[in-house]
Amino acid sequence: MCNQVRFLPENIIWPSLMTYLQCLHRQWQQPSKWVIRLVLLVGLLAYASGAIFVRLAIAYDGAEGLGFSLFLAASRMAITALCFGFAWRGFARAKYATEDLCNSILAGGCLALYFATWMTSLSFTSIAASTTLVNLNPLWVMLLAWLWLHYRPKTITLGGVSVAIAGVVIISSGANAVAGDATNMGNLLALIGSFAIAAYIFLGHVAQKTRIRFNHHIVLTYSSAALILLPLPLLLKTHYWGHSWQTYGCITLMALCTQILGHTCLNWSMKWVNPTLLSILLLTEPIVASGLGYFVFRESPALSVIFGGSVLMLGVAIALLCQGASLPKQAQEVAP
Repeated sequence: MCNQVRFLPENIIWPSLMTYLQCLHRQWQQPSKWVIRLVLLVGLLAYASGAIFVRLAIAYDGAEGLGFSLFLAASRMAITALCFGFAWRGFARAKYATEDLCNSILAGGCLALYFATWMTSLSFTSIAASTTLVNLNPLWVMLLAWLWLHYRPKTITLGGVSVAIAGVVIISSGANAVAGDATNMGNLLALIGSFAIAAYIFLGHVAQKTRIRFNHHIVLTYSSAALILLPLPLLLKTHYWGHSWQTYGCITLMALCTQILGHTCLNWSMKWVNPTLLSILLLTEPIVASGLGYFVFRESPALSVIFGGSVLMLGVAIALLCQGASLPKQAQEVAP
């Protein structure tokens, strides 16, 4: 009996546990399509909540403008970088080439620019307009792929780009008729943010095609963005102290939910999903964010934003669907 008791844990339970853990490790290293889909779904839902937390922080603090937006962005990225401190493990031993590191650092710079411009845009324009214009980024991704990787777009793809630009004009003209220069400034900042996030997505895809490990790419990107953003609020005489506890709570939620959960899931997906196809999935963000905006703030988007946003999304979808099928073989990834 004693021999049997020793036999079970040593020869059955322990090997079975090790086999299970090895299967989990292989599943993470070479995930199936359903795992990729699940990670993308969770990432997109968390990603779409960012605009709500920014607006709540602005409402609780009663402040707005570039200085306060930079304070939110810098605080969010600092918390995120600290939470990912464990990911530096093994970085020194990896001995990456300078080129491998540059792509991740540049991605961090683009992420910092995205937060600075997009968060500021929410002080001047609606959630629907801001998130819709930011999601013009797939067109910038295609432009970067054309210039950098020589993925030449089809003629019909360029037609989709023209339709999307028409949507931007509709949104901007409607904003000009209703609210004037302030809203136009918000829309312009959102457009700049769309280019920044496109460069972030593209550089993240390029970086993970090198030998740099995913966890090192993530922590290097987030730390670079934090270091760039941290001194900027102080230059505009906006301090990191003296704000309401609700504001700090919103920042914490932005870091833990939107950034750590949302962006990390999307970053992980970049290795397995073509960047153009990932960008088209992000087109669902304005719908989710606008719905949350109406539920939380009772903010209904203007007709020009609804119509122009629909035209913009249609143009982007046409461009992505046509261009995605024509990507060179070496660019193809596992599609979700």
